[in-house]
Amino acid sequence: QPTRQRLMEMGFSAAEVDQAIQITGDRYEAACAWLLGDRRGNQGGEVLGVLQVDPEQLPQIQASLANPNVLQALQAVVD
Repeated sequence: QPTRQRLMEMGFSAAEVDQAIQITGDRYEAACAWLLGDRRGNQGGEVLGVLQVDPEQLPQIQASLANPNVLQALQAVVD
């Protein structure tokens, strides 16, 4: 089934589903996680992976990016 249909069958509105699909690149699992998680970062932030985040609201993200282990884990996810 297409991602949009599957998410709408879960009870999310069309607008929510369309936004989740856009933010996550139409990946079902990522869209599902976004819909079920914290969506505060969906306005005015940068797209980082599957989540849209405002780095000013989450300074721990900036700090963690200086950690080589975090960078290595992110690279493994991207690959």
